[in-house]
Amino acid sequence: MANYCGNYASITGDIESVKRIFSIVELAGDDEGIFGLLINVQCCADEDRWSFNLNNFGCRSDIDKSEFLENATFVDNEDGTAELSTTFTTPWSPPLPFYASLSAIYDVRVEVEGEEGGNDFFFVGVAIDGSWVEENDLTYPEGVYRYQPDYFWDGYLESDIEWMVEEEWTEEQLREKYPYVTEKDLEEIIKLFNSYKTELNEN
Repeated sequence: MANYCGNYASITGDIESVKRIFSIVELAGDDEGIFGLLINVQCCADEDRWSFNLNNFGCRSDIDKSEFLENATFVDNEDGTAELSTTFTTPWSPPLPFYASLSAIYDVRVEVEGEEGGNDFFFVGVAIDGSWVEENDLTYPEGVYRYQPDYFWDGYLESDIEWMVEEEWTEEQLREKYPYVTEKDLEEIIKLFNSYKTELNEN
């Protein structure tokens, strides 16, 4: 069974270009692959589909329009530009080659995040004119800390601390685990760790 990568994509550009992308997705058949449709590539009968998908999209399978549109939002910026944003999942990895091709074909800026905790990665990047003008490969926890701070403090860290207390970690180990946080945040993490440890011992 595949580990699924969570993806966020924000597509911005000339309003007609962004509308064209949105219309292609909306008019797609229920079983049509959206990645292939948008960048105009289709797997031939004699091709290995997994290899085709990895080479053209960067992940092992395409998505259908319901997956793309479920969390999609179109915003007219009222200055001649628009933004189309959406979230979806793909097996194992984010569709980075697809994003790059999309940016070139429609002359749009594609800003993305891709994350998968099981494989410990978090990718952030911006594709323009077929190239990655910004890209940052991080570990999953560092990516969550930097780009999803609410979840880091209210979700990820809580389960992390519970596990570390149960495993009887020391403060020194704790400091080594979070080299990417600020000193102020590290002290807050240690405070939460000790508080949970005290609460557990009292019970």
